[in-house]
Amino acid sequence: MFQKRTGRLSRFLDRSVGVLLLLFISIFLRKRIKPDNPQSFCFIKTGGVGDMVLLSAVIGQVRSKYPSANMTLVCSPENREMAEYMTDCRVIAVSHKNPVQWFSLCRLEKADVLIDFGAWARFDAFLSMFVPSDFRMGFKTERQYRHFCYDHTVKHSRDKHELDNYYALAEDFCAQTGVLPECETEPDNSVKDMIIMHMYCAGARYMCRMWSFDNWEKLAKLIKNNGFYLGFTSYGTESDHLKAFLHGKCITAQVIADRSPDGLASKFCSCRGVVSVNSGISHFASACGAKVLELTGSVNPKRWGTLGNQIYHVIPPDVKKMLCYGYEKSADENSMDSVTPEEVFEMVKKVFPL
Repeated sequence: MFQKRTGRLSRFLDRSVGVLLLLFISIFLRKRIKPDNPQSFCFIKTGGVGDMVLLSAVIGQVRSKYPSANMTLVCSPENREMAEYMTDCRVIAVSHKNPVQWFSLCRLEKADVLIDFGAWARFDAFLSMFVPSDFRMGFKTERQYRHFCYDHTVKHSRDKHELDNYYALAEDFCAQTGVLPECETEPDNSVKDMIIMHMYCAGARYMCRMWSFDNWEKLAKLIKNNGFYLGFTSYGTESDHLKAFLHGKCITAQVIADRSPDGLASKFCSCRGVVSVNSGISHFASACGAKVLELTGSVNPKRWGTLGNQIYHVIPPDVKKMLCYGYEKSADENSMDSVTPEEVFEMVKKVFPL
């Protein structure tokens, strides 16, 4: 039902073979000097939608400093649409399952500067070796051993938000740092009295961010009983589950499934507000200007929380272990069990006056 971006075998190979391969290749590399006035960039960021929403702010600031530069963005199939919507880069999607696509990167025009924004996956660093470039940079992440192939590294910090890490890596090429993701679109006035809800997470540790569907049912009915329309978003295999869920629970709501980023943006910028687990949807909704009530689960909002002036977090009490990087096996998968629909509904009434 839920979408995992990579399987166990892929993650195992990334942690084992990936480290040895990068270390071996680095033996034959010499460190190069950072160019003073680059005119072409290549950015690499596979992963999810939320990663790409955050990164779009950094790419936008690089564009502001180098308005005429050629920019290419290598991403994954999962975040390709968001990359195309949120940036003006030439976008190339590469799957970890398709080596032919990896080698096709060798035919790209040489970039003056290549920046790999991956923080722990060795796959992103591996891809950076295929792209012709004069200077290559990326993160040095504690105990991840992925940094051997770079000309320049920046320490990845677990003590600040991931957007701040991205800015720290690209700081020399940004017009300014700290700018948040933002997009503009035509409003959809048909949803001005609608509260949009998103129940789903992706990724290997999605259970650490989930809230039970029984709780979503109770919250939805509390909101509807106060006279507001409901919309539910989903994507891919989530959509079949969403339709069955709404039908089985007798909840009348608009199903906003498999929409393009532009279609979602028009609704997010116009609706009363969005209630979501920590996900790419919550990050994107904020970038569109929506009020967002985010259920953080065991995600540390200081590391991964949705950013913006209209963001409100529901943080469970007494989380045993929070996710810092996003893959920790010891993170508390039951953190949201202590949060009741009634508590969230009280927050809804404050954030989106009913």
